[in-house]
Amino acid sequence: MSVLPKMPIKFECNDCCKIYMYPYSVKTLNVYPKCPGCKQAGSILGTAEKLDIIKYPRHFIKSVFKQIAYMRGK
Repeated sequence: MSVLPKMPIKFECNDCCKIYMYPYSVKTLNVYPKCPGCKQAGSILGTAEKLDIIKYPRHFIKSVFKQIAYMRGK
């Protein structure tokens, strides 16, 4: 198992036109998480890319910390 966290998955909300990220997991691929703003399921855009770290640093860091906390709790 890799020590480094996986890149988060990026979603786009069709209702409020926001981009949001969630930690990578098998559950995330089956049931799309709800938008934090309007609580509607969004469209999957794929895994986050290096450019997303620059464009959305707050979302990216929050997602990485969630993964680290989950891995430490195991």
